[in-house]
Amino acid sequence: MTTIRADKRPLVLSKVMTVGPGDNWLTVDTRVLPEADSSRPAAVLLRIDTKEIGSEKTPLLRSPQGPQAAQVFAIEPFRRKKVTLELTQPAGGPGLFWQALGVSDELPEEYRFDRALRRALALRDAKPLPAKWARGARDLLKAVDPEKDAIHRRWTKADGQIISGRRVFARCQLPEVPQGSYQLETQFTRMAGDCMAVMFPVGQTGALLVVSGWAGEISGLAFIGGKDANDNATTRDGKLTNGVKHTVLITTRLLEGDRARIEVTLDGKPYITWEGLLSALAPDRDWRLRAPKGFGLGAYEATIIFHSCRVRTIDDKAKTGR
Repeated sequence: MTTIRADKRPLVLSKVMTVGPGDNWLTVDTRVLPEADSSRPAAVLLRIDTKEIGSEKTPLLRSPQGPQAAQVFAIEPFRRKKVTLELTQPAGGPGLFWQALGVSDELPEEYRFDRALRRALALRDAKPLPAKWARGARDLLKAVDPEKDAIHRRWTKADGQIISGRRVFARCQLPEVPQGSYQLETQFTRMAGDCMAVMFPVGQTGALLVVSGWAGEISGLAFIGGKDANDNATTRDGKLTNGVKHTVLITTRLLEGDRARIEVTLDGKPYITWEGLLSALAPDRDWRLRAPKGFGLGAYEATIIFHSCRVRTIDDKAKTGR
């Protein structure tokens, strides 16, 4: 279409039309001019006859490099009716490039995904999954700032929960470096894609838990004796269903003789167990963190909601061999 500035007076586009029997959504696709302040919304207003129609919520997940999502308005109540439709570009806002207008029977895909995402975010307050915690557990997500703590992809924080950036080896540093033995509980929902990952220290080294990786088929710990999570004694079936909330509990214990034990439960059931020399463990370089002895959460080409992540130390007075 064309580029328009509404400096002193609003721009009003008006049309008398009959809304079709299958017309449920009106899509208004505009773009802010490149030289404009990109933080200002490219919003237009819709009025049908005398009624103002609010637009759908802007999708949570938007690429800062990608185009802004089109505005979408519900017009189903006006089907088969002859109406006066008015679109208004408010005065004083940024110049807009009017790219496309259209009607459809189905909500655009990014909005459908966003609705599912918002439903999954509400799972944080649903009935808790099996994991009993005593006093002293510390919430690690509270202090996370995605702008500062995300590594290799933009992450989003919504209502105290964090959502992974969808890219290979997307990860986020957590603000704590534990000492000794501990338990780490993570509640998450995978919305789409491949694996969820947790990076965690074990004594002076580190390990990686992969859940539902390798196209959603495999879970395991890496690296064990130089072998990845899909090719060692901890490898197991990792199939998960998207949109379902899960709880992973990792327990690490430092033992006598420079040994360690790692136990992982999934939704309260035994999942992975490993015990051996600390020298057999090594962190995965592809999932490296800024603080290598700290915690991290990750996703591989996946959209993961991390509802919570809590840690508590275990006072087992084990010797670490240091």
